[in-house]
Amino acid sequence: MKRLKFTRYDSSDIPEGFFFGGGCVYIAHIGGICKVGCSTNPLQRIDRIQSASGIIFQDVYVSQNVLGHYCLERKIHGIIYDYKLCGEWFKIDPKLIISMSKDVDVDPEKGEMHSIYKKPKKAREAQS
Repeated sequence: MKRLKFTRYDSSDIPEGFFFGGGCVYIAHIGGICKVGCSTNPLQRIDRIQSASGIIFQDVYVSQNVLGHYCLERKIHGIIYDYKLCGEWFKIDPKLIISMSKDVDVDPEKGEMHSIYKKPKKAREAQS
């Protein structure tokens, strides 16, 4: 099992560039509120959020590159659902999110992306 890991950055120090062949989950934090999202380019995504909202995040935590970043984001949203404010915004400490998510399996061999992009086999056969 491959475990989820996050690296902490100041909002201005996020590494530039894309995650090729996958993406990451990020936790952007300001004053006890976190936005949990996913992106193939976390620097660009955080810049756009900050520009659109006027918010400057205190910290941004970025996961390692994973193939199932959309699935991973949904899993984390489910884990922290009780702290949800609205959309992808949660009233929770980012370190608690990381702690609660540490045992999430991010092994691409599990084929998690298939559940998003492919219809179940029976549904595909019924259409034929």
